[in-house]
Amino acid sequence: MDFLSVYPDNTVHIKYISPNFRVRVGDFRTKNEALKLYKEIKDNYPVSFIITDEIDFPLMKQVQYE
Repeated sequence: MDFLSVYPDNTVHIKYISPNFRVRVGDFRTKNEALKLYKEIKDNYPVSFIITDEIDFPLMKQVQYE
């Protein structure tokens, strides 16, 4: 099952640290945000867990003042 086909709104980061690939999903600002996705995926991905890592902050929309 391809993760992004089922959960297209999440970002996926793949890192290779010999000898393993590490797949990290989501750029969550809080643990509660991460727990929401974790509860959805834990049955299909039983070895998944939440870790602390650097994230890519989403771009903010610019507000134009009149």
